[in-house]
Amino acid sequence: MNTKGSARTMSQFSLVHSSEGKFTRPQRPTDPIKLMSGGHGQKGMNLLDKYGIAYNIVKI
Repeated sequence: MNTKGSARTMSQFSLVHSSEGKFTRPQRPTDPIKLMSGGHGQKGMNLLDKYGIAYNIVKI
């Protein structure tokens, strides 16, 4: 991916990390899924809603 304005490229991993985030893998079926990092966009919040993970927006 090319970010055009900054004349730099961006990896697919970076895009997924920032929009969706990285989640934990439960060790047991009863363990909850947790957001580890990323997920800064609306898609990340949609995934949190899908998995039933509560979140708090501190700054808009």
